[in-house]
Amino acid sequence: MDNFTLIENESGLIAFRNYLHRENIDKISMDFEGDYNLHAYGEKLCLIQIFDGKRYFIIDPLKIRNEELILFFENKKIVKYMYGTESDISLIYKQYGVKLASVFDQKILVDLLEIEPRGLDAILKNILNIETKNKKKFQMLNWLRRPIDKEALQYALNDVAYLFQINAILMDRIIKENKYNDLLLSIIKRDFEVEKERVPGVFRKIEFKNLAKGKKDTFTKIHALRDEIAREYNLPPNNLLSNEAIFNLVNGMESPGKVRLDKKITEKTKNEIIERLKGLLT
Repeated sequence: MDNFTLIENESGLIAFRNYLHRENIDKISMDFEGDYNLHAYGEKLCLIQIFDGKRYFIIDPLKIRNEELILFFENKKIVKYMYGTESDISLIYKQYGVKLASVFDQKILVDLLEIEPRGLDAILKNILNIETKNKKKFQMLNWLRRPIDKEALQYALNDVAYLFQINAILMDRIIKENKYNDLLLSIIKRDFEVEKERVPGVFRKIEFKNLAKGKKDTFTKIHALRDEIAREYNLPPNNLLSNEAIFNLVNGMESPGKVRLDKKITEKTKNEIIERLKGLLT
């Protein structure tokens, strides 16, 4: 993985697509790095990692026009081996308005064989005795920043380096256990509905479910207000006003004037937010 091709412009992506066609490559392993409201507002694709069985590639989507990226995402002739793809497919649909084509999610094989635990790191350890290093360090990395450290790029490539091997080993087990027909049915049934609007995780938490109806309504309105302001200032919503702070507000454990808001918010805007919070809580 020390040697990889970095693709940072449209001509590089076009050359890569031509390379796949010229070399008759119809399968690649692929993974994404993204920012999910961690360092900026919203969900953003930050990096595309690819392995074709011989060579490694990293595509920088922040430097390439959407139109060229969409041609790649929608290419049905290239099968994309990935792992645990629901959030990836949702991200591509939400950001680019297209459905990622010809994806073969290797987690389907893991689920069918009932291998536990089912995360990619655990599968790498279980099947290939490979341990992922420095995961916590890079999970919190700001993938929006440029340039990206070479160590981080090597970490990102690790998730695509072994998907072909995983596929070969697990497919062999599928055949030996006579589960090939079950696999086909699983692939058909798991056609992910990208059009569905995803519910924010906080609304699935027991703390929210235990709120009285009136408090749920107030929480939802404050959550929407936070999202509106976070979008305006390009801030992670939870940095602007934490979920814990919203719970404290609706439960009367904290007053609007005492809540901590992001330091990037001007004093004038802070006062406006406080007044709006007071209005929602009355």
